[in-house]
Amino acid sequence: MTVHFVTALYIGLKGTRYNGSPEALYERYRQSLRSLAKGGYGIVCYTDNKHLEELQEFYKEYPNVQIIAEELSDFYYHDAIEKIKNKNTKYMTCPSWETRCVEIMWGKFYWLMRHAALAETNAPIFWIDAGIFHSGLIHEKWKTESSDNVFDFDRITQGRDLYADLVKH
Repeated sequence: MTVHFVTALYIGLKGTRYNGSPEALYERYRQSLRSLAKGGYGIVCYTDNKHLEELQEFYKEYPNVQIIAEELSDFYYHDAIEKIKNKNTKYMTCPSWETRCVEIMWGKFYWLMRHAALAETNAPIFWIDAGIFHSGLIHEKWKTESSDNVFDFDRITQGRDLYADLVKH
């Protein structure tokens, strides 16, 4: 599979030392990424072992989606991040950090580099946030009557070649 997009879908981190998006956004993330998957793009999605089987089942109709389990505690900088959080607890309690997981923020560069190094060509590989397709960010005009849920912005993900557009620009 040619990888076009790399992303991560870690959920249930809010209120933990990792911090992250609330559980309520899980369906948005899954359906938004599914909208992209329906476009046929090669997608690699990182998640934890806890959600691996469920996500593999959810995307089973899309062989262009590869789900990889990687625990955030195994991230190269995890221990260093924990030391910083122990020294300065604002990185766990400050409202601007409560929905941000540093392991994911830094991890995306490592995941991108990993897949760029494995690529058969020097074609670009892009990071895309799993939950990017929602009406708080993208106007409803980018949906058609064929859109099958509120996060399926099919004019962007299936009605054009989003990957080619990104490469071009």
